[in-house]
Amino acid sequence: MLRVLDKSRLPLSLVTGVAAGIYSYLRNDPAFIVANPPRSWKGELNSPLSSREARLILNTSLFSTDAEVTRNHRSLLARTHPDRGGSKYIASIIGEAHAKLRNKH
Repeated sequence: MLRVLDKSRLPLSLVTGVAAGIYSYLRNDPAFIVANPPRSWKGELNSPLSSREARLILNTSLFSTDAEVTRNHRSLLARTHPDRGGSKYIASIIGEAHAKLRNKH
């Protein structure tokens, strides 16, 4: 049983346990992967993107046009391109999401 001496503080083990649980849950979320790429880039994704994941990454709706998809792709890539200090991993995910949605339309 956990004892809290000061009611304004939570036990460190409880806080770290909750944080670890949230991290392990989010680790499989595509948006979390884009925001927190692995330290070693493998050059490809572990599994193919679904069209839902691609829409989440590019922030587009189910009924978005090719122009909207391209505009969001360019906007994201301009901010995360490796030549501007971004990650190759993130750029590859954005490119794969764009290719998935362009083939879908």
